[in-house]
Amino acid sequence: MTSNIVNVVDRGDVILVVGGDDKILKLRTDSHMRRAASDAFAALFGPDFAEGKHLSYETAKEIPLPDDDPQAMKLICQVIHLKHSLVPDQLESNQLLRVAKLVDKYFLHESMSLAIAKWLHIEDGSHRLNSLGNYLEAATLLGQASAFKKATKALVLNIVEPYDSLINETSSTKLIKTICALERKRNELQNHLSQAIYDNLSYATSNNACGCLTSYMGDLCRMLRNRKLEPADIRKKPLCNVLADFGGLPRPKDTTYRGKCSKWNCDHSLPATQWQRLRDATTISNDLFDGLCLQGI
Repeated sequence: MTSNIVNVVDRGDVILVVGGDDKILKLRTDSHMRRAASDAFAALFGPDFAEGKHLSYETAKEIPLPDDDPQAMKLICQVIHLKHSLVPDQLESNQLLRVAKLVDKYFLHESMSLAIAKWLHIEDGSHRLNSLGNYLEAATLLGQASAFKKATKALVLNIVEPYDSLINETSSTKLIKTICALERKRNELQNHLSQAIYDNLSYATSNNACGCLTSYMGDLCRMLRNRKLEPADIRKKPLCNVLADFGGLPRPKDTTYRGKCSKWNCDHSLPATQWQRLRDATTISNDLFDGLCLQGI
């Protein structure tokens, strides 16, 4: 067991002994600043608890917090004691989640709000399941609706893997409900795109007794196969890539043909419309999902 003392303030009447057997960190802090930071600390260091009695700057009292993360508590102490030059601009997602758990535990949401807003930043294109899961849980704990919406959107559009590992790592009912909703939404969007492809091919097949749309069907099938956009492929790649690939598809042959076939009287007036519907399906899928609403979970 190692024990280090960090002077968050030069003169403090409380030394927080944070951590368990593996590593303990001692943080010299000021009880007045902690009382101002949250109602939980105001009660803990008030007259009704032993921790708040006989406090002195000459002989700081040690307060054990064995269940808390030492580095997360150190960051929190630096923020609420206004040591802004020591506070990092960014945190790794796992570190942010540890901070968020303590913020929620000690009701520090308001006093930590500016730091959290800076740390809870999700980069566009984030594609690591565990990192996004950490951001999602942190946003849920902290009630950050904007970050929650962005994390859920990234999980649906950027992630291919199942979300099972996220469920296995949490006991939060709200988070489990969120993850189940994300799986339903991802399946819904994948089915929407698959149905649009099927409708295109089904239309061409049912109106091709004369063979006039063979080149349209062949060209479309080749494009979908070469770009791995057939229905089975859609579930094997991130939806953001699927939507981008659909957006880059060139127009198949014969999509400008109009009227009825004189040989078999087949209706060929709609290939262009059907093709546009396929293109629209990608736009609709992208626009329909902008992330989940935290208040709706």
